Amino acid sequence: VNHFTLFFWFTLVHMEKIKRITKREFKNNQQFIVYALIGVISGGLDFFIFFTLNQILGLYYLWANIISSTVGISNSFACNTFFNFRISDFFGRRFLYFYTIGIIGLLLSSGLLYLFVGLLGLSPLITKICTLIAIGLALFTLNKHITFRKQ
Repeated sequence: VNHFTLFFWFTLVHMEKIKRITKREFKNNQQFIVYALIGVISGGLDFFIFFTLNQILGLYYLWANIISSTVGISNSFACNTFFNFRISDFFGRRFLYFYTIGIIGLLLSSGLLYLFVGLLGLSPLITKICTLIAIGLALFTLNKHITFRKQ
């Protein structure tokens, strides 16, 4: 069994769980759709910065991931605060919650990158795309119920 097969299997197993949760939790949910669109934009920004730092400037992939994820998290918070959930009270506390949840996502993303790139030798770009999708769905659930819940 090669490394790509293991990675593909791992992704498929977890994507099925994510799909089930998504269908159950977010069916007909406008906030989820807007969150996903903001996630695509923020994820695209994250990926663009990661690609630039890692592939063009040659920055070590884990450092590139930390920088790109931080920018993506901050962009996502601002967009979700003002355009999606439209809840701007307790701004500092909400940002702290959002950023903490984002850091959890960053740690998961970095751990998966290390596992699949550093240990299994897979492509940093393919791994990054897969982790953005899986972790983004988990972060929506946490942010909806923690960061943007009504106080």
